[in-house]
Amino acid sequence: MEHIAISVIVPIYNTKPYLAECIESILAQKINVPIEVLLIDDGSTDGCGEVCDKYAARDERVRVIHQENQGLSAARNAGIDAAKGRYYSFIDSDDVVLPRFLQTLYDACEEHDAY
Repeated sequence: MEHIAISVIVPIYNTKPYLAECIESILAQKINVPIEVLLIDDGSTDGCGEVCDKYAARDERVRVIHQENQGLSAARNAGIDAAKGRYYSFIDSDDVVLPRFLQTLYDACEEHDAY
């Protein structure tokens, strides 16, 4: 099994207009270590769950957790419980990250022996 360096946890609730751009920005990261992307559908009613499932079907780095709406903290905790990475990154589902965001995060964590 491949060692996962970073688990990217994305809590999602009714952000469909922004979701694809967010996920695309994560999947397009210029990073030289393995990552996983955990999309936590927190009971969305606007079709976010279906968007998440489409990404999971086409990219093996993506996993989806569907749960009843429990709020942001519960969604983040569900991601933590499922995470396999050494480090965690939380990205909001209506945000877009720059191409080297995760590599910069990883390099800083390694340089400073974070845990």
